[in-house]
Amino acid sequence: MKIAKRSSPRPIARGPQRDPMPGVTATEVDELRPFPWRELDSNQAKAVTQRLTVVLGSTQATSKQLRGLHAGSLMSLDQEVASPVAIYSGMRLVAYAEMVEESGELAFRVTRTVS
Repeated sequence: MKIAKRSSPRPIARGPQRDPMPGVTATEVDELRPFPWRELDSNQAKAVTQRLTVVLGSTQATSKQLRGLHAGSLMSLDQEVASPVAIYSGMRLVAYAEMVEESGELAFRVTRTVS
């Protein structure tokens, strides 16, 4: 009885590969993915740290405005000073907070969590 050898799979012919996020490293992309919390037991979950991003607001600027930026330039954001800020873990919105000062450092106090 003859056993036929399986040939190794051929790669699929594709066009040139484009970098989906130019200038962003694989590590940075991994930081954007949601963390698989459900795969951890409670002791493992206690040891995991996550980078939080606090979004104070945003604005739009023309290329001319960007080229004209210098020390002392002032640009307004789309948020009022007393508005809550958004707290993100990766790309997932996790809470809203108010900005406060704590022992001379900038801090935030959570006002609402997002499920």
